Amino acid sequence: MIQGAKQNVSTSPSRAASRFAYWSPLWLCLLVPVAAWYSLLQLSGVALSDTPLAFVAVVPVLAGYLLIHDGRAPAASRQRSDPFIDSLIFLVLFLVCLVLLFVLPARLSWYFWLKRFDLLIVPIFATAVVIFFWGLGGAAVVRRSLLYLALVWPHPLALLNQALGQTLVDVSAAFGALAVRVLALPIAVSPTDYTRFVSTGPEKFTLIVADTCSGMNAMIGFLVIGLPLALTWSGRRWSKVNWLIVGALAAFLSNLLRLGILFYLSATAGIDFALGTVHPVLGTALFALVFVGMLWLARYFGLSFDVKRAVPAIKSQLAVRPESFRTRVFLVGFAAVVLAAGQTTLSQFGPLSADSLPATPVREARALMPAVPGWTREWGSEIKWQNLYGRDSQSWTLVYRAGEASMVVQFVATPDQNLLDTYTLEQCNQFHGERVIGVSTVSLGHGISGRLIESQFDRGRERPLLNQNRLYWYMPLTVGRRLYHARIALFADTEMLPNQQRAQRQSQENPLVQLRDWLDSTFSPYPAAMSRPDFAEVDAYAIDFGRQMVEAIVSKSEGSSR
Repeated sequence: MIQGAKQNVSTSPSRAASRFAYWSPLWLCLLVPVAAWYSLLQLSGVALSDTPLAFVAVVPVLAGYLLIHDGRAPAASRQRSDPFIDSLIFLVLFLVCLVLLFVLPARLSWYFWLKRFDLLIVPIFATAVVIFFWGLGGAAVVRRSLLYLALVWPHPLALLNQALGQTLVDVSAAFGALAVRVLALPIAVSPTDYTRFVSTGPEKFTLIVADTCSGMNAMIGFLVIGLPLALTWSGRRWSKVNWLIVGALAAFLSNLLRLGILFYLSATAGIDFALGTVHPVLGTALFALVFVGMLWLARYFGLSFDVKRAVPAIKSQLAVRPESFRTRVFLVGFAAVVLAAGQTTLSQFGPLSADSLPATPVREARALMPAVPGWTREWGSEIKWQNLYGRDSQSWTLVYRAGEASMVVQFVATPDQNLLDTYTLEQCNQFHGERVIGVSTVSLGHGISGRLIESQFDRGRERPLLNQNRLYWYMPLTVGRRLYHARIALFADTEMLPNQQRAQRQSQENPLVQLRDWLDSTFSPYPAAMSRPDFAEVDAYAIDFGRQMVEAIVSKSEGSSR
């Protein structure tokens, strides 16, 4: 009896320690979302949109499932891990995350969001935490979950969509034309655009087969959700690949079926019922039907759930409690808090809407230039710079006026972004003999970063030096289906300032404004905008107008997207 009691006492602490050891993955799953809270919040807004990248929002959840599955494998030997090397790798990856948060947004402006570099923090910081807790050997054990988590960065999938999207649109449009003929629907294909279908019946409407109707959404969705499931099943590798390919094709065919149903309902039951009632739920229902069907067919591919890892082992990878566990949790928690604080600065870099990239759609490139409230816009002449920026480029000069104030604007748009980086305004200033005093980066609102060039121009011996600045920024825009890149440059000097500029600026200064400016300059990724006091007035004048113009462009873009 006494011997049995001792046995119970000896096994109880072991069970408690085993349970306590499972706090390691819990800290991982908790601190990574804290470190990237704003990026993940933005990503969740895309989950319900009808875009090819909507399913990326479920990647963190499925990566956690894959992590738990793979983490139940036998623990990697801690002897192969060097605590110093693990800590050094964690520090390097943490510094990479800091660069992503505090350097790239101000440098890349809207292009930071166009490629969603902020989401790279999720896999990078997760990898850093895994290495810090379990070493390189532990990271090798759960490498599949870390690699899969990299899919949370949607840019590679966006490139895949660009490569295959038009082909899928062509196939979908051809199927739509076939459905119209076979079902004898009162719908005709537009003679000028094969993706537009115009009603010839009593109710007039137009159906457009766009990227969101191409089936790319369903194909990517099946691959994103099906990949971690297939990785956790038992079966041959090629059987898993075949299952994924067949499922993706079935998802694409289900989208063609959805297209035919919507065409039929639009012609028979009305466009409001087809697009307003059926369209929002039909795609989801067909995708769910395909996915359930493929789960049922998995056994015919020789696949089954891996029951060997259903029950965690006592010495599994996730059960390993690293040395100085509390110290590691504290350090990782501190790093997560720093990154979470940096995420607050990303709010100014948010995209225009939750379901679209920050590229303003316009009919022609120069239509990007807005009418700024309180200013009159005068178009100048077109600049023939096709030899510099490409034959499809456009270059214009404009002048905005408001009373005695004026602002000269230069607009350049080209499909080749590299040409804008080749022929810069800094080179232009030096070419015209101006002496560059300083160059800095400033915030123009809505995530736009501007480059402010301060220079002086020698007008001769009898006239004093003229203080000038050039404030310019880059913006992506879409003309039809083509992506363009625009450079908007403001040209200002001291002689263009209104007489009341200095008085108005002094009257607006108060302790609260100064406190706000101090906070912005301290915690913002932007450095101080003004390099010399004698440029303060012309700098403030150009920056204020630049922010008005950005606000007008964003307002016009939001209105056109509704």
